[in-house]
Amino acid sequence: MQKVGGYIEASSVSGNRFEYNENRYANLTVRVPAEKSIAFTDFISGNSTITRKEITTEDVTLSYVDMESRVSALETEKATLERLLADATSMADVISIQDRLTDVIYEIESYKSKLKTYDNLIDFTTITLHINEVERVDIVEEQTVWQEIKTNLGRGFEDVGQGCVRFFVFIISSIPYILIIAAYSVVLIGAIVVCKKWIKKRNKTKKDTKE
Repeated sequence: MQKVGGYIEASSVSGNRFEYNENRYANLTVRVPAEKSIAFTDFISGNSTITRKEITTEDVTLSYVDMESRVSALETEKATLERLLADATSMADVISIQDRLTDVIYEIESYKSKLKTYDNLIDFTTITLHINEVERVDIVEEQTVWQEIKTNLGRGFEDVGQGCVRFFVFIISSIPYILIIAAYSVVLIGAIVVCKKWIKKRNKTKKDTKE
C-alpha cells in the first residue's frame, strides 16, 4: 500500500479458531491513487487467485459542475446580503438579513464539503477486497478420466492426511483436560469404593450387634 501511496480505509479479519479449525478470511476497503490503481490490481492478480472481479464507475461530472455553479451563486448572494446588512437601519431588517445570511453560509459550507468528497473520489480509487485463505489452489484444466481419478485420489489422501494431523493435534492439545477428567474420575471411584466398604462394614456391625 505504501509503495503506491494508498491506505486502508477499513478492515476486518476473522477465522482460524482452534475449535473449528477455520481458515482466515478478511474484508478490506483500500484507497489507491487513481493513476496507480491498475498497477495495484495487477499486483493483486499476480500474487493471488482471483475468483471474482467487478469494476464499477460513477460519472460525477454533472453533479460536480452543478455544485460549483450553486456555490458561485450562493457566494454572490452572500456578498449582497453582507452589503445589505451593513446598510440596514431597522432591527427587523438586520434580523431578517442575518437569518438568511446564516442559511446561505451553511449551504455554502455543505456544498464545499460535498465537493471535497468528490475531489477525494476522483483522486483516489476505492477497491474492496474479500480475501479467503485456502490450503491449496486447484488449477482447473481439461483432464482425461484417468488424470481426473489420479487427481481426486491425490486430494483424498491429502485430506485424510490433514484430518489425521488435526486429530493428533486435537488429542495432544486436550491432554491437560483429559488428565483433569481422569483425576476426578479416580477420586470419584475411590470415594464410591470407600463408601461401599463403609456401608458394608456398618451393616455387618449392626447385624453382629443384633445377634
